[in-house]
Amino acid sequence: MFRILHIDDEELIRNYLEDLIESLYEDVEILGFSTWSEAEKFLIKDDKFDLVLLDEVMPMMNGSEIMEVLNKKYPALAEKIVFVAGPSNILNYDKPHIKKPFDLSTIQKFLDNCLKDHQDKS
Repeated sequence: MFRILHIDDEELIRNYLEDLIESLYEDVEILGFSTWSEAEKFLIKDDKFDLVLLDEVMPMMNGSEIMEVLNKKYPALAEKIVFVAGPSNILNYDKPHIKKPFDLSTIQKFLDNCLKDHQDKS
């Protein structure tokens, strides 16, 4: 099972992306949270994820700030971050990005590559 942690404050986008991924892949589990504090409560119990999709622009903590926390507390997860942001909102250029608005083919191509890399490492 390939597991994705998804943090995005916009419920519509979060739900759309999660529904899209779940409809495309039977062997992918995606867990979504609207804030870092929600995600962290879960991570204390279970931090085994293969990918972290992280919105770059959020009200309480932006994606770059969350990445700093992940670097300190969950370094293995910090290495798996992919930012999701509009082209004018990309704050962190050191990590891969999925640009909003995204479509089915963009997400599918991206995840196909992630799953292939994951299988190659297993």
